[in-house]
Amino acid sequence: VRSINGVPVTSKEDILNYLRGDGKGLTRYVVVVDTNGKTREVVYRVTRPARHGHKEATTMEVLYRVCAGLDVHKKTVAACLRGPGPKGTRTEEIRTFGTTTRELLQLADWLTGAGCTHVAMESTGVYWRPVYQILEGRVELLLVNAQHMKPVPGRKTDVKDCQWMARLLEHGLLRASFVAPAPVRELRELT
Repeated sequence: VRSINGVPVTSKEDILNYLRGDGKGLTRYVVVVDTNGKTREVVYRVTRPARHGHKEATTMEVLYRVCAGLDVHKKTVAACLRGPGPKGTRTEEIRTFGTTTRELLQLADWLTGAGCTHVAMESTGVYWRPVYQILEGRVELLLVNAQHMKPVPGRKTDVKDCQWMARLLEHGLLRASFVAPAPVRELRELT
């Protein structure tokens, strides 16, 4: 980690001091990380539980502790990973990957490295197939029909779609479409 919200950090203690000090109470953190010599930004969002008695205080049970939503397109895959955060909050990490094999393997490593157990994906056409093949066996996969999800309120973007899918999935509110077993899929590709 190089910086959080523009504040340079060099050690774990620096990160903890920032989160306890100037960064306390924020709901959005922009973290600059250095991976294999490449610098990139990762946006973390922290959602806070509603106060007791507040009109939004009703909570739903979280069925999947760490899960993800993927919006798959021809050249990109927007991914939202949801997991537990500090003090009972839920965190979201959003990343965009390409659709080359190398980048899809990076997506798979990121999801399994974070302890993700369930992934929901939405796709147009057949673009879901390579993503499904790479993730199959690593996580529980749900291929979701876009028509079965209620539309995302407001403007429709890939990031909002993957966030909405991850939120619905963590509460078990998505229904999977039928995907034939691997041997049947391989046979279908030959014919």
